[in-house]
Amino acid sequence: MARSGKATKKTAQKLLCERVGQRIAELRSQRDWSQEELAEQLGRTLRHIAALELGEYNVTLGTLLRVAEVLQVDVGELFGPPTGVKRGRGRPRKV
Repeated sequence: MARSGKATKKTAQKLLCERVGQRIAELRSQRDWSQEELAEQLGRTLRHIAALELGEYNVTLGTLLRVAEVLQVDVGELFGPPTGVKRGRGRPRKV
């Protein structure tokens, strides 16, 4: 059975939300921040950050802009694929 356009769109949206969430989690980890610390910086709840990183909902443009500002990255970096490199204190290491 072929997928309808609506089902395909939902899947594409879900995949994009998951990718953005993974990048946010990666960028947060590179700064050695916990989800709680990011939540505090954004004025959001821990549950909101966890859901954001899991791609559980469609994030608004305003939220993306604020996340980019707090993480000190260009908003376009939130849409890139995860690099697989975790940076913390000291040298970057593969995860």
